[in-house]
Amino acid sequence: MKVRDWMSPVGRRWVERVDGGRVFIATEGERFSMIIRESELESEIRRDEANVAYRLAVRQKANEEAERISAIQLNLHHFVSSMSQLKASRVESALVKTQGFSGRFMPRYLFIEEAVAAGATVEDWPSGRRFVLPGGSYYTERDITAIAFDYAEFLLGH
Repeated sequence: MKVRDWMSPVGRRWVERVDGGRVFIATEGERFSMIIRESELESEIRRDEANVAYRLAVRQKANEEAERISAIQLNLHHFVSSMSQLKASRVESALVKTQGFSGRFMPRYLFIEEAVAAGATVEDWPSGRRFVLPGGSYYTERDITAIAFDYAEFLLGH
């Protein structure tokens, strides 16, 4: 049998020895070997490698989400930086409130960020401002607050 080594979720593993159809697998940092049948070795390696790949993908997605959230928080920080502390806290609390948008519940600031990135605009109408989405539907100030409109205009201006 060819000596192999591979990565598992708990660390590097390798075949320590083969004895009578049994494979002794050592794991880095552990004192005891794992014993499996020789016929199960390839499936064990595939399972370990799939687990490692999955964990890397989850970690990468979490890092991307953290970067996206920090960029949004940076936008919020820039938006409220010129306001007094009292007004800034009121604005932030209004923007972080969760609300339903087309069947999805999310904070207002996140909806505004995603909609502006998709091409939404703020338009003046005789009845007041409208936040017009790319599909033609719109929200009024009564629907999502005037603060959300101000935030959208801030994002559109930057």
